Amino acid sequence: MFRNNYLYFIWGIFYFFATWLTLGANSMSFGITLMAYAISLTMAFSDAGEMILRFIERVRALETKREKYYLIPMFDDVYKSAIKKFPKLRRDIDIYIVDTMIINAYALGRNTVAVTKGAIDSLSEEELKGFIAHEIGHIAHGDTIALLLTVIGNGIFTLVVMCAQFALNIINSMVDRRGLVGAALGFMKIFFNIVLFYFYYIGQFILSINSRKNEYAADAFAFDIGYGDDLVSALYILQDMRISDNGKLVDRLCASHPHIAKRIGTLERMIDDEDEI
Repeated sequence: MFRNNYLYFIWGIFYFFATWLTLGANSMSFGITLMAYAISLTMAFSDAGEMILRFIERVRALETKREKYYLIPMFDDVYKSAIKKFPKLRRDIDIYIVDTMIINAYALGRNTVAVTKGAIDSLSEEELKGFIAHEIGHIAHGDTIALLLTVIGNGIFTLVVMCAQFALNIINSMVDRRGLVGAALGFMKIFFNIVLFYFYYIGQFILSINSRKNEYAADAFAFDIGYGDDLVSALYILQDMRISDNGKLVDRLCASHPHIAKRIGTLERMIDDEDEI
């Protein structure tokens, strides 16, 4: 997991120390930061945390007979292929649904694979298996756990920063803004906001590098367990639905997914190389 997601872990540690420094960089603030992380991570990696995560992302369990009869055998086929190739894969992974007509699928937490209604209605069974294989790959590689670590770090750091800004505003309202102290506080607020602005974009850029790498690795996972062609077919459908992947430079640098054509090309080369053997 660390090998695939070292940038996530490094940035998660960076969040920890940034929180500690913002709180005062002393032994007490270190203990508070450590306790906040311990409680948050324990909660996030628990069954209750997984349920909360699914609730936030509007992920629901399969309810109707049609959903169960269609998705469960399909998921079981992919899962059996995955665990045969990767015996250490978690045994408690389940399939869920998101009620949106966007064609998508994603993995959450430790054991959740979710597919959208749009994907179910628009993709063939084989193409949907390709999507599911890709998402199981994210769980197998520990991508979702590493991402959760950075999300928690970002949440704690953001909360601390909001409290610090609130305290600065209160202090600033109590002093003479035309005096030396007021000017110093004003400068501190401006400096604080500039640092946070660049901190945010640097973090997005670093994490997007890891995220794009993980997408290729999850595609390779789907290929390794026998669903490369199915995933390529599904990706072609996604590509046909995209008007353009050409956004602003900053957006492209911070994108969490590679260009779809690059993913398709990489998978097709893997398939062609296998056919030549």
